[in-house]
Amino acid sequence: MARGGTVAIAALVGVATVALVGYLLSRGATEGAAVRQVPVTTSGSIQRQADETPSPFATDPDAVSLDAAAVGTEPPDAGADLPEAARPSDDAATARQDPIDVASLGRADLDDDAFVALVARLDQDPGLLAAVVDAFRAEVDPARLARLARLLGAVGGPTVTALAAELVYSTDPGLRAVGLDLLRRVQPGNGEARDIIAGLLSNGTDRETLMPVLQTLTRPGVVPVDERTRLAGQVSLLAGHDDPAVRRLGLSVLSRWSDGAENVTLMRDGLVDTHAGVREAAAYALVGRADPDGALTAELFAVADDADEDERVRRAAILALKNLPLDDADRARRLAIEGVLDLAPRR
Repeated sequence: MARGGTVAIAALVGVATVALVGYLLSRGATEGAAVRQVPVTTSGSIQRQADETPSPFATDPDAVSLDAAAVGTEPPDAGADLPEAARPSDDAATARQDPIDVASLGRADLDDDAFVALVARLDQDPGLLAAVVDAFRAEVDPARLARLARLLGAVGGPTVTALAAELVYSTDPGLRAVGLDLLRRVQPGNGEARDIIAGLLSNGTDRETLMPVLQTLTRPGVVPVDERTRLAGQVSLLAGHDDPAVRRLGLSVLSRWSDGAENVTLMRDGLVDTHAGVREAAAYALVGRADPDGALTAELFAVADDADEDERVRRAAILALKNLPLDDADRARRLAIEGVLDLAPRR
C-alpha cells in the first residue's frame, strides 16, 4: 500500500512538472511575439516603448550609434550594402536639387558664383540643358541670346556644338552671327567645332563670311599638332586676301596657331604690307620668334626706326625686338628709339 502511494505521488509530480514547463514555454513565446511587434511610425522609424533601453546597434534615426573609433573602423558608406537598383543615382541627386525656371534664365546677368554653379548644374543635367537649348532656339531678344550663348558656351559638349552647327549654316544672317559667336565660345578644346570652322574657311571668300569665322579661332586652347597645322595652313592662305581687314585678322590668328619658325616668312612679309593695321599685326605676330641669322632683327629695326611709320606699328616692332637676344649696341639703339617715341606727341 505504501509502495503504491509513492508511485501515485511520483506520477502526479511528473504531470505537474510537464504542465509547468508547458506553461512557461507558452508564456515565453507570447512575450517574444509581443516584443517583436514593435509599433512603427508613419515616417518609417521604429517607435520605442517608454521603458525600452536603446540598443547601440539600432538603425532608426534616434538610436545611439556605435562610435567608429571605439571599434577601430570607419562607418560604412551610405548605400554600400544596397542592391544596385536601390542605391542613390546621380539622376536622383539632380532631381532633389531646387528646380530652375528656364524662362527666367538669361534675363539678367549672374554673378560669378551663380554662373559657375549653373554651368555645373547644366553639365550634370541633360534634361535641363536640352530645355535651355530649346529656349535659346526660340529666343529673339539679342541681350538674352548673348547671355544664354555665354552660358551654353561655358558648358560646351556635343549638344551645344550641334546647336552652333545648326545656326552657322542658317540662311538668316542674324542666326548665323549668333551661331558663330557660340562656335567661338565652344571651339577651345573642341575637335568637332574645329571641323566645322575648317569647312567654313574652305567655303568662304568674302570679308563678311571670313571675318566672323576667323574670330572663332582667336582662342586656340589645347589643340593636337595635326589639327593646329591644318588650320594654320588654311589661315595662311588668307595672307594675300584683297581685304586688309582679313589679312590683319588672319595674321593675328596665325600668330596663335603657329609655333616656332612656322609661317614666319608670311609674318615678315606683312611688315611691308600697304596697310598699317596689317604691318602692326605682323610685328606682333613676330614677338617671340627666333632669329637665327639676324635678318629678322634688321627688318624690325627698319620698321621701328622709320620716322614716317605709324607709331603703333613702330611700338609693335620694338616689342618684338625686346624678345630677341640683342647685343649691347642693338639694345642701346632700341632704347633710343623707344625714348624718341615716348617724347613724341601721340598721333
